[in-house]
Amino acid sequence: MYLSTVIVLGLCWSSFLNCMAHRLVFNKTVSHPRSKCPNCDTSIAWYDLIPLVSFILLRGKCRHCHQKISPLYPLIEFLGGLMFALAWVQFFQGSDLSNPVVLNSIAAHVIFISSLLMAIRTDLEDMVVLRLNTLFPIPLFFGLSYLGCIPATFVDSIIGAFLGYGILWGINSLYKSFAKIQGVGEGDMELLAMIGAFLGAQATLHALTVAALSGCVVSMLLLLLGHISRNQRIPFAPFLAIGAFISYIIPWPL
Repeated sequence: MYLSTVIVLGLCWSSFLNCMAHRLVFNKTVSHPRSKCPNCDTSIAWYDLIPLVSFILLRGKCRHCHQKISPLYPLIEFLGGLMFALAWVQFFQGSDLSNPVVLNSIAAHVIFISSLLMAIRTDLEDMVVLRLNTLFPIPLFFGLSYLGCIPATFVDSIIGAFLGYGILWGINSLYKSFAKIQGVGEGDMELLAMIGAFLGAQATLHALTVAALSGCVVSMLLLLLGHISRNQRIPFAPFLAIGAFISYIIPWPL
């Protein structure tokens, strides 16, 4: 399969994930009705749903009411195309696609990246991380790790899941004992557990380190620029997802 084909498929799949994540957050059905503009409620034609291209041609505005389209749509589509392309090059380029093990492995990697993308979208949009893409994949990853279809071994997958959840649970417990408020969301703990089940313990620690450092830097910049207040919460799942992908795509240890 050509890399260009993977990029196109990644963009299209990410566009679907965009729609699914948005609808699930607001308790809407995924299968119907057709996509509509949230401002004027007009159905969106197929030619206005082409990933990235339509957003650029429409200059980020609805064709009918000219209200701005959420930048989360092109962001997730771009990230999806990039992430699927990098994963293909790193793990599957030149693989025998008739091999069932390879196909199972591709499916596992697609689920993992899709879960990261949905977590980014839902947390940025509504400060929530859905259990559909955190807890539900964990038993699947345990089984696929036993079959050798994901980076983590079976034992490492189990350790990674418990370690991922346990670290953030411990940090949150300490923070609550001093500040008397929630420091880390339950969704973030479950997301890191899913990441641990796929990547294993060591890569999960690397992912958390990258997430914490990048989250601190971005928070400080936003605070200095006046975009957030000192006590304002910011979504942490996007940092966990990006940290996880970096740890996933770069072999460890370096």
